[in-house]
Amino acid sequence: MNGKIRTTAKIDKFYDDMMMWISTSRQAFLVIEHPKFRDMISDLSIDAAEMLPKSSNTIRKAIITQFEKQKDVLKERFTQSRSRIHLSMDAWTTPSGDRHFLGIVANWCDDMFEIHNVLIALPEIEGPHTGLNLANIIQKVVDEYNIGAKVGYFMMDNASNNDTAMQELQSLLISRYGEGSVTITSDERRLRCFGHILNLAAKTLLFGADERAFEADNNNYLGEKEEEAELNKWRKLGPVGTAHNFVMFIYGSSQRRKEFRKIQVEVLKQSVSILPAKPNATRWNTNFLMINDMLNLREAVLLYISMFLSNPTNDKKDKAKLEKHCMLSTDDWEELINIHALLYDFWELTMRMQGDVAKKLQQTAARSDEPEAIVFNKPGVTIFKQPNVNPNAASVVEDTTEDGALFNVLPAFDYILSKLEAAKQTYAKNTRLSTVVNMAWLKMDEYFQKSDLSKVYFVAAVLDPRVKMKYFEKSWERKWLIGLKEKLYDFMDEFQGAMQSAGEMDDHLSDIIDTDMPDSEESQTAFGSWRESDDNIDMPKVRDEWARYLSLPRVRDYKGFSVRRYWIAERDQFPVLSKLALDTLAIPAMSTEVERVFSGYAL
Repeated sequence: MNGKIRTTAKIDKFYDDMMMWISTSRQAFLVIEHPKFRDMISDLSIDAAEMLPKSSNTIRKAIITQFEKQKDVLKERFTQSRSRIHLSMDAWTTPSGDRHFLGIVANWCDDMFEIHNVLIALPEIEGPHTGLNLANIIQKVVDEYNIGAKVGYFMMDNASNNDTAMQELQSLLISRYGEGSVTITSDERRLRCFGHILNLAAKTLLFGADERAFEADNNNYLGEKEEEAELNKWRKLGPVGTAHNFVMFIYGSSQRRKEFRKIQVEVLKQSVSILPAKPNATRWNTNFLMINDMLNLREAVLLYISMFLSNPTNDKKDKAKLEKHCMLSTDDWEELINIHALLYDFWELTMRMQGDVAKKLQQTAARSDEPEAIVFNKPGVTIFKQPNVNPNAASVVEDTTEDGALFNVLPAFDYILSKLEAAKQTYAKNTRLSTVVNMAWLKMDEYFQKSDLSKVYFVAAVLDPRVKMKYFEKSWERKWLIGLKEKLYDFMDEFQGAMQSAGEMDDHLSDIIDTDMPDSEESQTAFGSWRESDDNIDMPKVRDEWARYLSLPRVRDYKGFSVRRYWIAERDQFPVLSKLALDTLAIPAMSTEVERVFSGYAL
């Protein structure tokens, strides 16, 4: 035995853990055949070493087998869910551009009243990305998990083929499960990722009408002429383009990066040094991070430019490039400050409304030894944590799960539109800023109007007991309130029909009668205002659950309040509404969980 001691090993547990380790850490299946790996296991347990598969093909088969077992577990959990199974989806193309995949994440409320999201499929998209092709792929996944009778809403990006996909899927669902079981129309079922909408409007703020001209990856220049053309293109964009050029100049050589860091530590006596975030074409937020870093590093930037230009050993062409394309005037810095202030509202909403993803970002930041970037002009607020997190309690991770629920979308639309309305007045005399602000407002308003196609946005917001109808009566114009009450009742009818079809709803249902809504009030719109509370009022004696719920005063918001826990506690008083609320609570506001799959697993 060469001195090795035979020990007792939990072989089955070891085997399962090994499969999980290989899968989640993205090990090559061939690792099982490597002599050093086998020796390492033998050092701990000869029993385990003898049980190791001899071939990587065995690992592949075992992982597929385990996947099928877990799929059966999910199927069972779906049958026990208290909500419909809502799906969030996004497409992804490999860097080589020759393979395309569709990520599908299931979102639901389980039998223990917990909200879950799980990746259930990552099928390859073969053939054209037409709505019909996507619908057939989705239908196959729906059939695999036996959720056809319980499939709910779809959170997707703004691509037009998703509209067609929902229309085609509707026909497929009806043909398989019957007209009576499909109570959601295709327009209702198709929801738009709020993160993508924020992305479009923020890119408009940054790039104006020419946003597509700045989408190409420009990190690798082909030559001197191409580089000059690229620098000129960005310089025409204004201060953001000039800041971009400076950052790309710094990243142009390791010596420049080293000198920039040296200035921060040795001249400015900072405890740590950082490089400004390098922007890319994928998301606007990399440009926000770049602007944030540039503003925080303003003194270092000015010192670097001065020292570089005064150094006689530096190349004349590099000096000319820096002086012509990368120097920010005092007015340019002020405009960067204004743009940063505008973009921060978009950043804040994006971070808050990622839900589980936001919480995971906080957990990663809390564990990281890397210095956290501070939000410019917001002392104590770090860039990877939610605003207003106590800076002295970095290990405490805020529960942001419900921030990522659908009920926040309409108030968030109101919030960002009001911010842009104010910005129109603030920057009325600044031609560049007033133009892009107005364009961003138009982009947000376009999708705000489209949200009216699916009444679940409104219903979900009303079911937040801190919001209810009172928020809309205080914040919206009176003409916008026409027909809202009917939406609530129509939605309940459709929901009851869907749950009855799926065998999830009791036969005895509350009678629905008409009742007047509370009087309209005026108020200022600000972030969080939709969570004001009302003074206590007498509860009228009405039979209808909607009427009884809306007649109650709004709940006062406080740290740690949970909409989910509220409706769990109110199940006896509102048996139908509580089911409806938990169903809508499971719908995410964004499809970021799917994108996290692509980025988090380096696909």
